[in-house]
Amino acid sequence: MPDTWEALEHECKNCRECSLWETRTNVVFGVGNQNAEVLFIGEGPGANEDAQGVPFVGRAGHLLDDMLEIIGLKRDDVYIANIVKCRPPENRDPLGVEQDACIGYLRRQVALLRPNITPRHCCAIRAAGPSRLRISRAYSRRSMSFASTPMPFPNANSILFGAVPCQIPT
Repeated sequence: MPDTWEALEHECKNCRECSLWETRTNVVFGVGNQNAEVLFIGEGPGANEDAQGVPFVGRAGHLLDDMLEIIGLKRDDVYIANIVKCRPPENRDPLGVEQDACIGYLRRQVALLRPNITPRHCCAIRAAGPSRLRISRAYSRRSMSFASTPMPFPNANSILFGAVPCQIPT
């Protein structure tokens, strides 16, 4: 198991564990401060992310930048990663087999980063367990077993398109 960011990223960029590698333009490994206390975990790359190889660069990324600014942070202050490192076709939710193929990379990113706070949305939370929930139907039922404080946040599309955010479980 790679124990450096460089080795892990190299392994991830050469991954062929699921069929998403066949249609990807870029692996979207992650971006930001590798010593950050805050880790944002998204579902998976969209078209803009796939084209640039960077997570959260489309409309959702602009929203994230605005939200970070409100709390006095910048992208350089946090680390941003996704469960699935390659774009699912037609921006569909990642399949269970795709999540399973990528979850090890995310867990190793978290082990290297050791964040104190991990805001994450439903897909990121559900990928840690056997339950396969649709992001539009549930928010979080499982928590990833990381040593950080989980803070669920709504999918950016629910904010961008006016959907009511789901309740944060207690």
